[in-house]
Amino acid sequence: MAGRLSRGKSILVRAVAALILVGFAPLLFTAYRLIGINKHGMEDQVLLTHTVAARTAGERIDAFVEAWRARCNAVSMNEIVLADARSPEASEILQSLLGGDANLAAIEIFDPSGQRVIAIRSREFESDLSPWFGRPILGQVEIAGRGLERWLIVSSRLPDSLATVQMIVDARTIDQVLIGAELGPQAELGLIDRNGAILAPQGRQIKSFPPDLIAFGKSATFVGAGEFGTKETGRVLGAYFPLPNHAWAILSRQPIDVAQAVDRKMKREARTSLALSLGLTGVLAGLAYAQFVRPIRELVAAQRKLAGGSSAAGAGGSEIQQLKDTFEMIERRIRDQEDLGRVFVGRYQVLGLLGRGGMGVVFHGFDSRLERHVALKVVRTADSVSTSERDELITALKREAVMIAKFNHPNVVNVYDVEGEGGTAYIAMELVEGLSLERYLARRKRIPWMEALVIGFATTKAIAAAHENGIVHHDIKPGNVLLGKDGSIKVTDFGISRPVSSGPQRSDVVFGSPGYLSPEACKGRRMGPEGDVFALGVTLYEILIGINPFRRNTVGATIRATIDEQVPEVSSKIEGIDPKFSSVIALMLEKDPLKRFGSAAAVSEVFGEIVRRTGARWEFPESLLTKQSAGKLPRPEQPTVSS
Repeated sequence: MAGRLSRGKSILVRAVAALILVGFAPLLFTAYRLIGINKHGMEDQVLLTHTVAARTAGERIDAFVEAWRARCNAVSMNEIVLADARSPEASEILQSLLGGDANLAAIEIFDPSGQRVIAIRSREFESDLSPWFGRPILGQVEIAGRGLERWLIVSSRLPDSLATVQMIVDARTIDQVLIGAELGPQAELGLIDRNGAILAPQGRQIKSFPPDLIAFGKSATFVGAGEFGTKETGRVLGAYFPLPNHAWAILSRQPIDVAQAVDRKMKREARTSLALSLGLTGVLAGLAYAQFVRPIRELVAAQRKLAGGSSAAGAGGSEIQQLKDTFEMIERRIRDQEDLGRVFVGRYQVLGLLGRGGMGVVFHGFDSRLERHVALKVVRTADSVSTSERDELITALKREAVMIAKFNHPNVVNVYDVEGEGGTAYIAMELVEGLSLERYLARRKRIPWMEALVIGFATTKAIAAAHENGIVHHDIKPGNVLLGKDGSIKVTDFGISRPVSSGPQRSDVVFGSPGYLSPEACKGRRMGPEGDVFALGVTLYEILIGINPFRRNTVGATIRATIDEQVPEVSSKIEGIDPKFSSVIALMLEKDPLKRFGSAAAVSEVFGEIVRRTGARWEFPESLLTKQSAGKLPRPEQPTVSS
């Protein structure tokens, strides 16, 4: 009993000391600094507050708009809507979106020429959005039968989509963000466009903000703060923040004399806080034993019970040490459970999902034997699949591995291992850290012609190497070209590749992706190496212009466009492009394979000459590197159990 009391007193003394050290001492130091603070120091604090408020409001508004733009993107990628926006299925999808969010008033879809295809509106909303096609609008919009109301109009079309989706959304959320910010008396936030016009909140006047603050907000590319205005118009402390994804900026202002009043108030508050802190420390010291020591002892007993230990386990030392020991015991048990839950494919540890390919799922894996990260392409058939179909899938996966292994090329993803057993087969391949060309294009919208030239040069070298080994890729497209953070460019997914010498292609079976297939393949004829040249020509055209030249609303329309429609030279759309580069792409897109540019090797030779002459180069952009995981991939912990 005496030992327990001694331990309790020890904890109580330490608790009181901690209260004084952690609670009262910092407050005393802070109060001393606040009491001695000068006018300019207080202004700096106010400016910092306004900077944070402007940034926070800007990021919230940007996130709100981007969330609706993402919904537009989702609609523009929906296969049912793209196939026929007027179909009952598409209408049902759009109606469910409209009914699922009270803030959404209307959805309209336009074709590439700007003609409206379909409009879905709420009962109260009757206005036509066509006059605002392709233009984001925030502010008061004249709505038929309702007068001026606050709306946000968002439109979006992804590079590989043929539809422009436009939505009109209740904009009161944006006003609430700006009005709800707590900055102090007479402080205001406003949203302006790059022309200096006030957009939100409703009723706010642009004259509330000094002209020099507006000028900074219109032209700034980063957040800033300072003192603005003149003695005649009144000096203010303010900040500005340009929204990352929109031509808008947040302005913040507060009269400078308010900041000085805040300085005086803070001095009074600091003295009051000191007095209250002294009294509170005394009260907490009296309650520490009942409210601190006893709960600690009960928690120690509960933790020992949770850890499965006996009452004597971990009983040595003080209560704090016992609590630490039981926490460590629980942590070890949780870690053991996580080890048992890890997933393995063969000897490869599965760390995450990378994507889905033409023949299966691609995982991020780790080879514990060779201690390297790999990409695992796995085909796992369902129980309902027949034995012959399962064997065919596994054979196809093995054939892909064998084909790639026949030639080792720096622009082709390397194969490390292949295995097929039971209902599962997999390939262990080189892991390329970076982005596919498809995702890279989605972020860049268009790729400068010199970068496209280097990407095309590397891709043609990979295709030429495959052709030299008697292999036609059959599915060259942006999604199958990988761009590494280290500057590497590699072709992947040989899953539907065929030997050049294979027999005639069945007229009812087409290998490849519509929009990239050659005209002869679209007609059901055998596709040779010249088909890969055509697909690369489409890929280069798409990344240069920002749109696939043949993709239409349906697969049938895409195939007809590939067969019949001529594509204008990229030099007519891109100023300053190397004329030889443009003419080679035109020859790659010839409908007649006999008139098409000779071979991938010949294209590679010409592209190489242009690269050397122009000094073109490509590097993974640093701006994207900051968004990706930087540095080396982490090495997973060694598993305690493997299967």
